[in-house]
Amino acid sequence: MITRMWEAKLARECRPDPDSLPQGCETYLSYDGPPRVVVISHFVDEGAVAAYAGSGWRLDARAEAIAFGTAVEGEPHVWHFTRLAAEHPS
Repeated sequence: MITRMWEAKLARECRPDPDSLPQGCETYLSYDGPPRVVVISHFVDEGAVAAYAGSGWRLDARAEAIAFGTAVEGEPHVWHFTRLAAEHPS
């Protein structure tokens, strides 16, 4: 499983178009301070991420930015994580 985290500053407070985000994603808007957004989504493998975000999925954050239209300010950032296997004591 690959967890994708996308983060961006927003020029203004806004609500995303949920149809533009991956199904089942978590969307967080800043509680205080400047408007910011974080989107966390989960994909079964690299092929699933590429099907959603395109061939440049490792660095390209445009797929999520579409949901926020012109409110995205600056360059969005995207990170990918995989879960570590739980270590069991011997």
